[in-house]
This record gives sequence, C-alpha cells and structure tokens, in this order.
Amino acid sequence: MCYKAPEQVWKNYLIWTCVVGFLAVLFLLIGIGGPPFIQSQIKAGVEKQLRLDDPNGPGFSLFQDWNQTADKVPPTYKTFNFWNLTNAEDWIAGRAKPRVSLCGPYSYREYKTRFNITWSEDRDIIQFRTWERYVYDPATSCPTCDPDNDLITTLNMPLQGVLAQIRTQIGDPYFAQIIVDMMMAYIQEKDGNYGIVVTYPAGQLAMGYKDPLLDLLVTKAGLPGISPIFGFQMPNSKTEQDAINDPTLGFIQWHTGKNDINLVQNYVMWQNQTDLRKYWLPGTDATVLKGSEGLQFQPFLDQSTNLVAFVDVIFRHAKLESNLTTKVQDIDLYRYQVKWSELIANTTENDQYFSNGPNGVMNISSGTMGVPTFLSLPCFFHADPWLRAQVDGMPDPNLDPLNNDILIDVEPITGTTMQATKKLQINIYIEPDTTGLFTDWKFAPIYFPTAFLEERGVITEELAKQFKSQVYLAMSVSKGARIVGVTVGCVLLVGFAVLCYVTVKKRRALYLSPLSDNRTHLLTDETDPERHVADRGHTQGGLVFVSS
Repeated sequence: MCYKAPEQVWKNYLIWTCVVGFLAVLFLLIGIGGPPFIQSQIKAGVEKQLRLDDPNGPGFSLFQDWNQTADKVPPTYKTFNFWNLTNAEDWIAGRAKPRVSLCGPYSYREYKTRFNITWSEDRDIIQFRTWERYVYDPATSCPTCDPDNDLITTLNMPLQGVLAQIRTQIGDPYFAQIIVDMMMAYIQEKDGNYGIVVTYPAGQLAMGYKDPLLDLLVTKAGLPGISPIFGFQMPNSKTEQDAINDPTLGFIQWHTGKNDINLVQNYVMWQNQTDLRKYWLPGTDATVLKGSEGLQFQPFLDQSTNLVAFVDVIFRHAKLESNLTTKVQDIDLYRYQVKWSELIANTTENDQYFSNGPNGVMNISSGTMGVPTFLSLPCFFHADPWLRAQVDGMPDPNLDPLNNDILIDVEPITGTTMQATKKLQINIYIEPDTTGLFTDWKFAPIYFPTAFLEERGVITEELAKQFKSQVYLAMSVSKGARIVGVTVGCVLLVGFAVLCYVTVKKRRALYLSPLSDNRTHLLTDETDPERHVADRGHTQGGLVFVSS
C-alpha cells in the first residue's frame, strides 16, 4: 500500500486544483458580474421609490406624507428678514438716502396638504391641489424676535400696486397719481400714519394685514377680484375645508415618472396654467413651463448635468449648475447654484424676461399686478454695486457669500434634495410724486429693498439613517462585492496556476519514475492477477520463472 502514496498525492493535487479553479471562477464572476446586477436592482429600487403612478407604491406614500405633521419628510421653513427703514422722514423729503437695519429672521414651519388627487389615464401625470399653512417657530427664529410686537417700517407696497394698476388702466401717469393722492387723503383723515411708508408688526407683514387702501377699493368701489389683505406670504386658506372650497386655488400637475423617470415631479401644469404666456414674452422659452419644484430632480445624476427648477415666486424656471460637493449627515451631495448668467440684464437670453434694468435683479412686475417688483439675492449679491450704494446700513454680501446665495444640495443617486436654502430679496422700483398735489415725495428714484425671504430645509438625522440603510448599504455591498470578488478571485487564480504546474509536474514524475527493488510500478493495479505475476518474474516458453 505504501507504493500508492505518490499516486494519491497526485490525485489530491488534482482535486485541490479543480476546487481552487472553481472558486477562482466563482469569485471573479461575483466581482465582475455581481456589481452590475446589484446596480440594476438599486436602479429599479430607486425608480420604484420615486414614481408616483402607483397609489400603493412607496413613491406615492412619500407624496402623501407631506400631509402629515410628523417627521416623515424633511421639515421646511420660510423665514422673513425685514429691512426696517429708520429715517423715513428724511428719505421722503429727499434729505438723505434711506437707512435700513435688518430685523429677523422670523421663521415659520411650513406644512402642505395635497388633496383632489387624480391621475391621467396612462398614469404618467398626477393632478392635485395644495393647501399651505405656516406656524411660527421660535426655535429657528432669532432669540429676541417677537412677530406680534416688533414694529417694522417699510415701503407701502399695496399703494404702489394700486398706483401701477390705475396707471395701466388710465394710461396717464399724471392723472393716475392725482386719483391715488385723493384716495390717500381720504384714508389719512382716519389714519394719519398711512402714506408711502407704513409700520406694522413683523408677523402681520409676513402673514397678512388689512390694508386701508385695498379695503377702500373693495368696500367703496366694489372692485371684484381684490382682497383687502396683503402680506409677503399669505396662507391661501385658513383651514383645509376652506382650501377645498376655494375656487381660486388652482390645480397642479406633475409627471409621475412612469414613462420617463427623468421627468418625475416635473411640472405639466401650475395653478391651472400649462404655460407662462401671461408673464413673459410670447413665443420664447420663458413661456415654457418646465422643471421641478426643486425638491426632486432626475436620479443618477452626473455633476456636469445642469438642472432646471421652476420657481413659482418669480414665475419662471431657473437653470442650476454644480461645481462643488458637500456632505450632510455623512451623505455625499452635489451643491447646485443658480447660473450667474440668469442674473445678467440686457442679454438676448434674458430679454424674454424683460430684464432690461440693472444686473443682478429679476423683473417680475408682470406677475405682481404691474407693481414694479424686482427680485435679487440678499443685499444685492451678484448685482451692480450702485444698487447697494443707494441704501445706507446694508452689509457687503461678499463678506459672507454662501449666506447670501441660493444653494441646493442634491443626492446624486436618487436626485433628491437633502438640504436647500433659497433666498430672494424683494425690491420695489419707486419714483417721486410728479404732481405735488397731496404728497411731498422728494426722494430720488430707487430700487427699494423691503425684505428677503428664505426657504430652507435639511434632512433630519433619522431620515438620513433611513436613506443610508436603504441606498448606501446596497452601494456598499456592490462595492464590496467587486473588491472582494476580484481580489480573492485573482489570488485564487494565481493559486490555481501554481497548483496546475505542481499537479502536472507530479503526474509527469509518475510516468518517468524507474522500477527497482522489486517495487511495483506506481500505476500497477494490484488487483490484476496477470500483472501481479508479471511483477514477480518473467515467462519463457510458457514457463514462469519467479524471482527469488
């Protein structure tokens, strides 16, 4: 039996060679073929999470979670920072530039309820209405802020709106000013403080107050379609039932992503409008309604891809570009900002938006009932320097550029916004009274800053953990499979090659090994009688001679 050892060694090497070879192929298949399979599953899972076409799917469930007050979605806040005019008399009389001080932020938690939800026949479009409500949040406001008692002096914007409308209807600026002056004189008999500037508590400026001039037009003139309430961000209804019964609350339509996941949550209709012809130059790209609301973009983003968001407060879409990356809750994000070219005036591209004024301001007068309203970044950031020079007390925005810009941080795998801050300053272009009949407006023409509004939100720690467990874990498995599979597979492949070499060498040694000392050939089968006899001697003439 001892003579079978070399053969057994060779067989063992052969078995190990086959096993190692099989494992090498298996690990290489896992390392090379596993990640694409896992990636395809991640892609399918992400698309399923985003699509809104299935009322029982996770995407629609998240869509409905906006109706909840629990932290199922990232909380969003709308904050108001008011420019308080501190030298009103001197400015109106033309003796000094307006001097302002910043008051705020006054922060309100935003809640949305979506209702009247329906789908198109092919479920590629979802239609709904939205009720928005706001609750003051002391924790995210300034420590000394009191929205009920902090008085803010600012430009009388309803007055400018009425003046703009009368000028449009009459066509004679001089006669329009006379009519407005007469109405103001009537109001001032009851309220001597009503004029080109007004003073109200910050909370009323933010969420609405009854304006005497608008109330006069409603109660005395009986003009239809006018509300006596004015505010920077008026809730569209007091209760959900009021919103359901409100005929002026229009429908919104989004793509569900069923036919094209890259269009998920992109607008098809906004406030019953499928285009923006009522705001911008007809026949131009400005009138096309496109882009998402900025909370969801196409998944699987490349950083070189520019995004498009529809910004309802400026009635237009904005182009976003990314040159930076950042992290929130250990989630890797692409940081997007508004393209600088969007703020440049007197260009062929921006002429469609009637941007024929100074650089850095966006003309939205066509959407504010003719009020000469221009939006900019806070403190006229990225705008012509002379705009900020018109006002005393406004800090240099270049000292803190990230705090004065629009920043949208998007997770590239899902295309979901994980952190955003959108700041826009509201400026009113105003000129002095040219009649001099009832008012004494001596100031120079000015783009008057009234306030800047910020909408911001960031993913919570709990939601970040949920995201990482669902997406990053699968990505880690995919990455680990590639590294481990290829590495171990290559090591085993080297081992397979070595074993092949040793096995072949062992087999060759078996054939070349000489017979000696009555030892049987290693390849002899001891159970074969004839061979056994041959091993013990040799035959001659039919006789067998056995070795002694």
